[in-house]
Amino acid sequence: MLTNLRTAAITTTLAFTLTTAALAQAAHRRINPKAARPMRFQGVDVNTADRSLLSGSYNQPPTFIFKSDWQIERERVLAMRQASRDATKERRERTWASLPVKIYSDEDYAKSKFNVARMLWQNGRVESSRRHLEQLINDYPQTDTPERAKVVLARF
Repeated sequence: MLTNLRTAAITTTLAFTLTTAALAQAAHRRINPKAARPMRFQGVDVNTADRSLLSGSYNQPPTFIFKSDWQIERERVLAMRQASRDATKERRERTWASLPVKIYSDEDYAKSKFNVARMLWQNGRVESSRRHLEQLINDYPQTDTPERAKVVLARF
């Protein structure tokens, strides 16, 4: 009888120790916050609800949308980022539109072509320089620069 009492006491003590240890550990259990959050009712998916009403089919109920807190927060953050990108893009486009556009005349193009021909000649590429000068004379005959180009070509 003494062994039965001793066994019962040990069993009771052991059971009490294990249950308190289990309760103590339950408080420290890690829970995934994304999976453990309660879901919020967001409403009825309007597209599926309208389709089921228009088609006359009552067999399929409308789809309900449930989102957790982290999904709602994620959508809010993504929407804020997209709004920021859109605002930046609009500001950049307005800035580019407000910049003055330099319009080059034929005289400017002819002078540029003459300078290219001169640099080619200085670097020893006489044939390329000659081609550029002849192209300048053909493309921009109404400007003053072809006169200078004709003088330079006469020296070659």
